[in-house]
Amino acid sequence: ATQTNVKALENSISWGRWATLMDKAPTLDLKKQEDAQAKLIAASPYYAVFQSKSSEWKVPVVGGMGFALKGGEAIVIDERLNAVSSANLENGKLQIDFASASFTTGFDLVTKGERIAMQAQGVIAPDGQLFGNGQYSHPTNMAVSGVVTAEKGGSASYIFQRRLEDARQIHGITYWGK
Repeated sequence: ATQTNVKALENSISWGRWATLMDKAPTLDLKKQEDAQAKLIAASPYYAVFQSKSSEWKVPVVGGMGFALKGGEAIVIDERLNAVSSANLENGKLQIDFASASFTTGFDLVTKGERIAMQAQGVIAPDGQLFGNGQYSHPTNMAVSGVVTAEKGGSASYIFQRRLEDARQIHGITYWGK
């Protein structure tokens, strides 16, 4: 591998918040991603995941991988109060089973003293894209969309969304590594 290939793989996933939120500037520059011709993997009203065009990865067909939560951000929107509050992510798990081309993931979303168990299952495409089964297919309770790559021995990122029963919605993004 040439130096450039290694460099491309080191930063194949770009993730973050593209919108200004609660007076915090965006953490992801859409123009920069566009200029680099990065592939938009997933987007929500606040967050996005991109993959560099040089980091195509053919997913193995055997084995599996476990990941640790390395970063992320989430918000809870209360539609009745028209209020946005930040949330923390704890106890993250992401397990990928290459043999069955599937994944399971979950974490605790902690906001204002409330702990909400978030979980999802889904499929993994041959190019590494993750597609959740949808918020309402039990035991999944959030919508998930993202990607896994060979970067740094294995990295992944996905956006998630969930509607809670009481006029609240959750939006967020996660980044996972070995």
